[in-house]
Amino acid sequence: FAADPEDCPDNNGNNIVDTSNGAGNVLPWGQDECMLWHHTTPPGAFNEGPRPIAWEAAIDPQTCLPDPNPRLWFGYYDQPGNNATFERVDGSDGTTLDTVDVAWSGLNWGPYGGAVNAAGDFWVIGWQTGPTIRIDGATLQVDNVGAVPNDWFYGMALDQDGDPWVAGLELHHYDTALGSWESFPFVTPFAFRGLQIDTEGRAFIAANSPCGLSVFDTINEVVIDDLVPLAGCSEPVGVSIDVEGYVWVVDTGGWAYKVDPDNYVVVEQVFGLVNPYTYSD
Repeated sequence: FAADPEDCPDNNGNNIVDTSNGAGNVLPWGQDECMLWHHTTPPGAFNEGPRPIAWEAAIDPQTCLPDPNPRLWFGYYDQPGNNATFERVDGSDGTTLDTVDVAWSGLNWGPYGGAVNAAGDFWVIGWQTGPTIRIDGATLQVDNVGAVPNDWFYGMALDQDGDPWVAGLELHHYDTALGSWESFPFVTPFAFRGLQIDTEGRAFIAANSPCGLSVFDTINEVVIDDLVPLAGCSEPVGVSIDVEGYVWVVDTGGWAYKVDPDNYVVVEQVFGLVNPYTYSD
């Protein structure tokens, strides 16, 4: 979908952009002119749908500007066959460029979160017990780096070095230089969901049981704040960091918090969402 109406083609020639603009105006399939393309995944066994999805952030070495047409990675799951399929498509029209099949765990949902590092490699975690894989962006070789015993995987993000951080009952880091996992317990929360890492290396993690926001320094590997309370929180799941550095936490209760990353003050709370179940990769 085009984010800017100026990029939406006037397919029916009526000189206006016909697009959905809210819950009360959702156009029928194929009539929204801001839908630039769609890509159909296989029917039948692939019933879990695509979950991990991430754009490449390619930079033109001559101009140092972003590639105007980055490629897009996504993955889906054949649970009966214990197989995950990952596709890399053309960002302008959704045409498949590469396909990679990987044997998977057999658990529900399969590939759960994904992110692309600066080299163009696609990191993917599986729900609960993994696995965690890296698909080389140039060779398409698959490296399986496993998971962490006695924990379940849920949220994931990459740090400034391209290393994956994964949230579950604890916070886990896969050190690509050492080729090993390390884990970091917290005192108060005993269930984590989504997480994001900002430009200062701070990981902001949605906490459940009790609910709130936990903060971790991924550079020095220390807990900054065990649990920041979010007034009225129900079940925070998704976390995202905007262009100004504010931390957005989406609660399935029907709202989102906008949090100052330095003093943890909630500067805005947006209501009116309907069971918003978001992810954070």
